[in-house]
Amino acid sequence: MAQAGSQTRNFQFWNSIAATPATFNLDAGVFGLTLSASVWGSATLQRLLYDPSTNALIGTITVATAVTANGYTTVQVPAGIYQLTLSGVTALIGAIEKIASGSG
Repeated sequence: MAQAGSQTRNFQFWNSIAATPATFNLDAGVFGLTLSASVWGSATLQRLLYDPSTNALIGTITVATAVTANGYTTVQVPAGIYQLTLSGVTALIGAIEKIASGSG
């Protein structure tokens, strides 16, 4: 799995996806996560952890409770590389957008 670029950002959008999309970077802060799908399994926001000396992926940490229905939630995260892991989801649209600054 390739590591996402080093530039952090304050949003990520998805449009009609049914498989886990590419990783993305987020700034530290509080984010609003809005998701809607035509068929639900689950969507889980995870932080990817890399070994700084080898850039090898060493693990993932779930940072928000799995979403299983259309809705909105907030999550506070440190700056890092993230992934929205999908299972059994069809035609998901959504966004994660910064709503308050944070440190980290």
